[in-house]
Amino acid sequence: MKKCFLYTMVLPAILLGLHQTAKGQNTTGTTTLKIRLVDALNITVNQSEVELAFETAGDYQAGKQVLMANHLTVSSNQAYSLNVKAADADLPGTASGNAATIAANTVSVTLQSGDLGNDPTPVTLSTTDQQLVTEATPVMNKNIDVEYAIPGTVSSTDAILGKPADTYHTTLTYTISQD
Repeated sequence: MKKCFLYTMVLPAILLGLHQTAKGQNTTGTTTLKIRLVDALNITVNQSEVELAFETAGDYQAGKQVLMANHLTVSSNQAYSLNVKAADADLPGTASGNAATIAANTVSVTLQSGDLGNDPTPVTLSTTDQQLVTEATPVMNKNIDVEYAIPGTVSSTDAILGKPADTYHTTLTYTISQD
């Protein structure tokens, strides 16, 4: 009977004590959060052709500009620079027997979208990289408008006057790099 009394009195006390101890306990666990960044850098040219069409005497006198809306899409998680260059110093014509060329530096290229870090200025085409913008603010999928022009200046007009009617062409390469 003593054993029965002992179990009847002691066992509930032990269980009550365990319950109270478990109720007041806290447990924790930890983990390490890591954020791994990899440089993201991309450029897309959204229109495969640009045409400056001189169709009237007024075009030759005033020059010709074409604004290509959303022409480039850039992404960079760091400040970046953007350059352009022409494949040819002189743009050859496409017609058979046309030996005439137009100098690439007759054409200027200007970024039109603001918010690029510094004020974009026109550059003339060359076979070496021409810097369109430097230290532009990091962006993801930013569309940039680009204007191509042959201004109505005497030197530009002289560069295209006397050339046979034809389509003169070159390939432009845009390069984006992180600063």
